[in-house]
Amino acid sequence: AGRLEVNPIMSVRISSSSVVYRAGVSVAYSLTRTHQLGGMFVVGNRIWDRTSRREVLVDPPDGLGRGNYHQRYCLIHADRKLAAIILAAGRGKRMNSELPKVLHKVGGRPMLTWVADTACELGAQPIIVIVGTGRQLIEAALSEVGATFVPQADPLGTGHAVLQARSFLENFDGDVVVLSGDVPGIKAHTVRKLLRRHTETGAAATMMSGEVEDPTGYGRVIKDGSGHLLRVVEEKDTTPDEKLVTEINAGVYLFRAADLFRALPLVKNDNKQKEYYLPQVLSILLEQNEVVTVEKAENYREILGVNTQTELRRVHAETFS
Repeated sequence: AGRLEVNPIMSVRISSSSVVYRAGVSVAYSLTRTHQLGGMFVVGNRIWDRTSRREVLVDPPDGLGRGNYHQRYCLIHADRKLAAIILAAGRGKRMNSELPKVLHKVGGRPMLTWVADTACELGAQPIIVIVGTGRQLIEAALSEVGATFVPQADPLGTGHAVLQARSFLENFDGDVVVLSGDVPGIKAHTVRKLLRRHTETGAAATMMSGEVEDPTGYGRVIKDGSGHLLRVVEEKDTTPDEKLVTEINAGVYLFRAADLFRALPLVKNDNKQKEYYLPQVLSILLEQNEVVTVEKAENYREILGVNTQTELRRVHAETFS
């Protein structure tokens, strides 16, 4: 494994037996997956400035093509044990395309790759991607991320999708962040706020919500008069009054791993879609007197989801332009 050194002028060197790149930031191959890079993070063979989120270009030495110097690992700092599950198995019928929904491009890249970058920047290890149809295409798109791909043979809902990862996280004693592959705008700094609240409250689960003018298509976050979470209701299951609620489920969650996989088998499919919904885990934990909290995203644009070509264009225009 290499050794990371950071000096005051932000030059970064990973000491190892292989070649070192030089261009303000110096990077070489390392067998380790997690390093702190100060004001920068690395996703694959691309180095990014944390503040501007712009790529720092690194030119390879003569005779060595760029991209050959290391495998695509997430070289960033993790403050605590964190695993990531990215939901990418949705068929996306409303996209009217043979391409898997999460591979439609936004900001010039498949939207799933933006979500994977966020998981990398958070320092999540492992990163588990739940896949359905188009698995080979999805694996190719994330071939350099070092992710584990887990199939969801039958599309039985988000709860069922997360349950597929249980065998890979049986002995994991940290937190699990669940991200949606069709919510490409979510930023790592926003998820860190979620993690901070999760930690400070000692919660078993923390979900992200957002306030939008038009909540059509989103699950509604139902709270009591004191602002405490009661439940999350999918739009098709809402009452007329619940439809008027403008606080929506952002599709981003943090769970203590043990609590998540203890509650998941208790989820039922007694809803109009006959699916096993992940938000029901929150209700189960509340019934067990566990702490469940909600963190509202400051920028609703980060949590816009994509289910149609129209929504894809909206996300591109509002979040990536």
